[in-house]
Amino acid sequence: MLVAAALEILADREPEKFIVDLGTGTGCLLLSILHHHSKATGVGIDISEKALDMAKANAESLNLGTRARFEIGNFVQKDRFTTIMAKADLIVCNPPYIATDEIPLLDPEVCQYDPYQAIDGGIDGLACYRALFPEVKACLKPEGRAIFEIGYRQSGAVAGLAERYNLRVYRMAYDLSGHKRAVILGQP
Repeated sequence: MLVAAALEILADREPEKFIVDLGTGTGCLLLSILHHHSKATGVGIDISEKALDMAKANAESLNLGTRARFEIGNFVQKDRFTTIMAKADLIVCNPPYIATDEIPLLDPEVCQYDPYQAIDGGIDGLACYRALFPEVKACLKPEGRAIFEIGYRQSGAVAGLAERYNLRVYRMAYDLSGHKRAVILGQP
């Protein structure tokens, strides 16, 4: 769903775009977008070196290694984080958004195989949005957009946080079940 929303946003823009994938993991979001935009470049940022090694290998196997780079980064290391992001045309992010006390209730294939830090969104599931939204505005070009995946019951809370940090909510993207599952943001 994030890739579809990204491709829709990029469809009417020049192909030479800079894309940032926050919490890139295997690189699947960034690499899928780059596959469809042959002149775009991007950076994937993750806290896990193991994940970044996998993302780099995936980029090489897809012949995207010259257009994608991957760097270690932590959302709370503000100076390094904003330097890596520079001025992005598009930011995509599937952050940890599960409330800590809900993690044991997840399907076993999620809580047993996904790294804990990749799913734990803090007490209310919104910790990463609070850390990232203050930085997004400074990292986006004026006409740039940011797409964040959200939990299916978080649209109001995430939209409220975005507005609190002076970001414009352009729209929500829906999953196949009709739930709001991503927020598309930009400059006010």
